[in-house]
Amino acid sequence: LAKRDHSAYDCCVVIILSHGTEANHNRFPGAVHGVDGPAVPVQLITNYLNGQHCPSLQGKPKLFFIQACGGGEKDTGFEVSPDEMEPSFGGIDDQTDAIPMSSSSDSLSTSDELDAR
Repeated sequence: LAKRDHSAYDCCVVIILSHGTEANHNRFPGAVHGVDGPAVPVQLITNYLNGQHCPSLQGKPKLFFIQACGGGEKDTGFEVSPDEMEPSFGGIDDQTDAIPMSSSSDSLSTSDELDAR
């Protein structure tokens, strides 16, 4: 995919439905299991499509939709404080045009169990 010419396209959309696991990476945490079994870090997947490895997608939006659990712990939620700090924006890196999303973060996905509420 990274070696193809994408100059005729306006964006890249990647959809991954798999089992997931925890992986420690600064920008894109988590990993997904491939068909051969081993987990592949999401950071590695996004790196294949950055401007350095895929010049024809540089500067174009890249959307990553990942449906995978992120670990073995149940997600108990969290309380949101209205006094949270404003986000800070630092320098620009090569992946400013990539935004990965995950439906469950660092927790066990139990949607197929009866008591998944």
